[in-house]
Amino acid sequence: MKSFRSIMAGTLVLEAIVVGLSLLVVSKRGGLPAASEWLTVGVIFALLATCGLLRFRFAIPLVLLWQLVMIGCVFLVTPLGVVGILFAIVWALLLWMRYDVARKQAAGKLPSQQ
Repeated sequence: MKSFRSIMAGTLVLEAIVVGLSLLVVSKRGGLPAASEWLTVGVIFALLATCGLLRFRFAIPLVLLWQLVMIGCVFLVTPLGVVGILFAIVWALLLWMRYDVARKQAAGKLPSQQ
């Protein structure tokens, strides 16, 4: 589904922006150790790099892996973990919608197929 790739890319870019903005929140509240800041910057670059890999089959498991990494960071960088939880919900909804559209498309029940 080529159209779904653009939705995934947009979601990844939006997620990278939100993670970047979470650094600003943390810096106002007392800052982070340098390793945690580098971890957050690494996650941002990983999310953006994944945008270029969306045409491959392993892209969706990779996106889900990044979500698990972000959720796992809840004890190191709390805002990053919270963003990970929120975007995990977003990704679950997106993947469910993708499944639903693919199922309806296979059955010929989409409005454009009527």
